[in-house]
Amino acid sequence: MRLDISQKNYQMSDKLEDIIRKKTDKLSRYLSEDTVVKVMLKEEGEKQKLEMTINFEGTFVRSEVIGKNFYDLIDEALPKLERQLSKHKSRLKKKLKETAFKEPAFQGEEPALNPGVVRVKKFELIPMSLDTAIENLDMLGHDFYVFQDDQTHQICVLYRRDDGSLGLLEPQPV
Repeated sequence: MRLDISQKNYQMSDKLEDIIRKKTDKLSRYLSEDTVVKVMLKEEGEKQKLEMTINFEGTFVRSEVIGKNFYDLIDEALPKLERQLSKHKSRLKKKLKETAFKEPAFQGEEPALNPGVVRVKKFELIPMSLDTAIENLDMLGHDFYVFQDDQTHQICVLYRRDDGSLGLLEPQPV
């Protein structure tokens, strides 16, 4: 397992880096040696945010925690990732054992394009079935998921509705 630690508006101490490396080493029982675990440390005013992301060939496992101390945040984020990995172990079993993880698809932040756009994320569109997209939406805990349908090759958006059910946006040619 490889660890990729990045920082935004924060200068990490060597002590914190050592603690992050030692504590994330627990994940190595689930992950192959080529797996990359991305850790992002952000300081936003008085709040600190720690994000951890693992990409299983298009299937993401992610944990994001906000607090006042990175030392405590790492202790909150790791159990979340471990729960996700063990919860989805049967679904990910083939990918966990047979393949190495690819670099996470997110390339980081870019400068704002105009005053209304404050963040740009880039990611790879990997063709997948609707069932796989639903699994990814559940594992990420997001409200929506963008994917390429493996049969129609259309870019679709799967989203969680206010009542908890799912919706699917499929583009239609004009």
